[in-house]
Amino acid sequence: FAITGDRVLVAGCYQQWIGGAAEPFVAALDPAGQLLWLTSLPGPADCYWQRLAVDACGRVLVATRMVRDRVEVTSLSPGGAVLWRDTIPHSGTLLPWEIATDGAGSIWVELQQWGALDSVFLARYHSECPITP
Repeated sequence: FAITGDRVLVAGCYQQWIGGAAEPFVAALDPAGQLLWLTSLPGPADCYWQRLAVDACGRVLVATRMVRDRVEVTSLSPGGAVLWRDTIPHSGTLLPWEIATDGAGSIWVELQQWGALDSVFLARYHSECPITP
């Protein structure tokens, strides 16, 4: 989860029934716990693991581990609309360990590969957000 200004952001995986696919979602709540918006991020595979961050313009950035050998990175507007999605294909167990932004407007996703030898990878995206000092 993340707390930013006047909202609490939560990312998770929702399963409608036992044995069904788990779909990723992101929700924004106000300080009183009232739902501001809820965005489902359905895809062709189960959601397993999520991380989120917020950039300087209030955009919500989500990294999701999908069961079928891929990680998805999604950018949402401050109001919860999907702006873009990207897939990082892989084999094995690649987890989005962290997602963060820097002062130059870059989005960084730390990925960890578990297996015989643990490995760490970084994926970098450029944010369209204008950064003001």
